[in-house]
Amino acid sequence: MQAKKAKKMIHEMARLDKAAAEVANLGRIMAERDFEIEESKRRAQKERDILAGKLIPANRIEFVEKFRQVKGAPFSFQGRDYLREIYLDESLEINIVKARQMEITEFALNWLTHKLTLHPHTIGLYMTDRFEHIKDFSDRFQSAVIEPSPVLKSLMVPTKNSVAWKKFKNKSNLRMLSAWGDFESARSIAADFVVVDEMQSVNVGALSIVKESMSKSKYHQMIKIGTGSDEGDEWYEEWCRGTQYHWKKDFVNQDGSCGAWVQDPKSPTVPGKTSYAISQSMAPWISAEAIEAKRTGGGYPPRQFENEVLGWWHRGMKRPLTAKEMMTLFDQNLDFTPSENVDHTLPVYAGFDWGGGTQAFTVAWIWQLVNEILPPAENLETFLLSNLSLQILSFLYQHVCPHNTNFGNHFFVL
Repeated sequence: MQAKKAKKMIHEMARLDKAAAEVANLGRIMAERDFEIEESKRRAQKERDILAGKLIPANRIEFVEKFRQVKGAPFSFQGRDYLREIYLDESLEINIVKARQMEITEFALNWLTHKLTLHPHTIGLYMTDRFEHIKDFSDRFQSAVIEPSPVLKSLMVPTKNSVAWKKFKNKSNLRMLSAWGDFESARSIAADFVVVDEMQSVNVGALSIVKESMSKSKYHQMIKIGTGSDEGDEWYEEWCRGTQYHWKKDFVNQDGSCGAWVQDPKSPTVPGKTSYAISQSMAPWISAEAIEAKRTGGGYPPRQFENEVLGWWHRGMKRPLTAKEMMTLFDQNLDFTPSENVDHTLPVYAGFDWGGGTQAFTVAWIWQLVNEILPPAENLETFLLSNLSLQILSFLYQHVCPHNTNFGNHFFVL
């Protein structure tokens, strides 16, 4: 009898131990689930805070150092002291004339990304002279800014690879459009933050169209970037309208460091509008010897050296036609003329502009001179149309005349 009771008691204790283990296991499961729920809530709240801009540093330098990576390492301003003040500048308009390879496109990427993540429901607009530059900017935004950063990547709406439109989860949008045709594509955009790149190649006189796109914005900030071209052109005049700053390497700051942006004493102080001039001499990765070699034996004509190395405008006795001026010679309201509408009493000219390699192409063209006010070829040297010098047209007209078939210059008369 006693043995039977003992066996029963042992069996009952085992059952209770098993039940206790199951309860303990259930407790662990419940605790893990509660932890996962709280962790999920915490992550969701953090994402909401990030989307609302609460966890995005207002200081742009802190934002870049925290979220941007370059070649697997955090972005650093070491050796880039000249960029700090530009990054922190909150002027309504910033003009930057620059030499090549000075990381100003990187600044434009960082500026737009910071603005659009910090301020939900805003629109950033990047405009430049041609599609190749738009595509390059869009590709760099995706591959160099977004993909290396898990946080920034989490802020983007997963979409197909759109070149011209990037969407953020906080309802901000980045649009990238062409400035061709006097910024016509900006007319349908209500923008908050605008970057206009390649200012030397766009119609500066039409900037009012872009500015009008920001008329309803409470931010209304614009950055204009470009290399110099010819002193006195519209881009030069636009840059001079701001408070002009030049970098002085030998300026000693209060903390003992050297280098500072100093206002040009001849420059007016224009509230809300600043202008910076950036030369390759400011870059620690480009030596003075390398710059001198470009000047003396690097194959740089004086104009190109001033524009692309010194980051300034060229002052010459005679100013050539600019790309922007050539573009204005085209009437975009015209189309191809059907053959039945061609006036065959006037000569029709055709020819080939031969090209080769990977960056140049052969272009066939056909045109007809229908403007009766043009003078004879022998007098066409300084004729002006819409205040634009037609040096190139003069050259063409003198070589393509009704009595001359010049296959050597690739022109012939139909």
